[in-house]
Amino acid sequence: MPTTTFAPGRKALDTTELRSGDLLLEGLAIVWGGEDFENESFARGALRETIPAFLSNQAPLLWNHRTDLGGIGRVLELEENSEGLRIKARVDSQPVGSPLRHIYDAIKRGSHRGASIGGFFKRLGQKIVSVRLSEISITALAVDPRTYVAATEVKGMGFAQSRAVRLRRAEAALDALALKVAAAEFANAVAAARRRAF
Repeated sequence: MPTTTFAPGRKALDTTELRSGDLLLEGLAIVWGGEDFENESFARGALRETIPAFLSNQAPLLWNHRTDLGGIGRVLELEENSEGLRIKARVDSQPVGSPLRHIYDAIKRGSHRGASIGGFFKRLGQKIVSVRLSEISITALAVDPRTYVAATEVKGMGFAQSRAVRLRRAEAALDALALKVAAAEFANAVAAARRRAF
């Protein structure tokens, strides 16, 4: 019987533990609209051409873009929808004593629920208009705080999960707003300090 861990928040994946011990993750790896911490955004359709090739090959799921770890699982599904890039992925079970066990446990608990994509990007100004995808990573801190992955119920995705997903999205929107307010307050404080200095 799968267990479900709901972790409210950001660009985070929902995580379900399967009988094999593997974790099933679902969420948004990219969210349309707005800019990330690097002042970039993705154009809708930027990944449409790369998804089939990526999924038909290895479709690696990495930890923090670390290729030296050999991957922590596989991306099973990717789809551009009205919200962004929907992802479904599997994190391979790690036995006690494995050097990757701490990563597996952190994802399972929902401590690490950010998502980030790796590949080759074509930009038009600050907008990414085309991508050749090479990997997707689970991260502790995503460049876009609105992305999320978390464990999901494999069967019977009913009202409780829908409510939890809506709650995570609302909290992510509030987090993004709080970051903007904090940045504006900081900029005002710096400007005031400069005025006093001169």
